[in-house]
Amino acid sequence: RRWKILSAYFTPYQEGAQSVLRTEMWANRRMESAFAGWVDSHLALGSAENKPASPAQAGAPAAEERQPAKPAYYHYLDPCPELYRRIKEDANRLSEDLYLLGYLSDKLRERFADFSRLAQRLERIAELELQAVPLPPADMKLLGNIDLILEKVAVPLPGTLSISVPGGEGAGMSFGLGRPGLLFIILQSGTRSTLGRGAVYTYYEVPFTNVKPEHWQRKLDFTLVKPPSWTDRFDLVQEQQPVRRRAASSQ
Repeated sequence: RRWKILSAYFTPYQEGAQSVLRTEMWANRRMESAFAGWVDSHLALGSAENKPASPAQAGAPAAEERQPAKPAYYHYLDPCPELYRRIKEDANRLSEDLYLLGYLSDKLRERFADFSRLAQRLERIAELELQAVPLPPADMKLLGNIDLILEKVAVPLPGTLSISVPGGEGAGMSFGLGRPGLLFIILQSGTRSTLGRGAVYTYYEVPFTNVKPEHWQRKLDFTLVKPPSWTDRFDLVQEQQPVRRRAASSQ
């Protein structure tokens, strides 16, 4: 189920799509998103003993210390209609299966339906973006507040997923997620330019296994890990404070 959804990231864009979307740089960014999404799906389904630390435990600033981001006039959406279509189909299938088994109440079934409608709307927005068609004001407003909407669904939290190989204790590697980063992209329409903002995964690969949550948080807080070398072409990491890390894309 995971790769059926995430494999949409590996589908090349067709003729007519904006030229930046058909570059190696953009393909690498999408590959990073696919890997990070795969790791996140495993961390989200981990047991209670292994679940990632809460934002407070993760060293994030307390609510009264955080400065909320200003509302974005245009919150950029990755133009991948097939991805949102598969998310919608997976949500519908899971909802129906759970309901028939008696594990889904009517209230939760309605929540599934809301999520499915959101995915369908994102699919339509992505199609308009690929066609370079200006979005309706209602869709602009939705994207401007999408981070607040998705916060009620799920928030990716830092954590690691270890892959062990034969060769002794600790042999293998770990795929890690940091705190959500920021992506900025310049959108051009004729002579007008707009700065769009979007969220991205911060993704890492480290050559050791079974990293304890507190050790991973320390590495993130003190910048002891770096993104994979193949992301160097599009990642620019800016440090403001030890506990406040964000990534911007140079795309």
